[in-house]
Amino acid sequence: MKEQYISMRNRKVIDLSVLYTYAREQGITLTFDQFTVGAQYLNFNVLMEDLDFKFELTRLYDKNDNFIMIV
Repeated sequence: MKEQYISMRNRKVIDLSVLYTYAREQGITLTFDQFTVGAQYLNFNVLMEDLDFKFELTRLYDKNDNFIMIV
């Protein structure tokens, strides 16, 4: 799961299937369709920050504070 998440972050896209897989591993019982409806209300910046911390990842930024990649 961690490798899938890192790949998603480095591609700079939000892949709901990766997030859904993580949510299922954490015990969520929603269907994928229910999850995607609820995902419309997520603050993805906060979610990514939380998951980066949980996976113990380091974020790299350029001098203008723009995200470059996860290491």
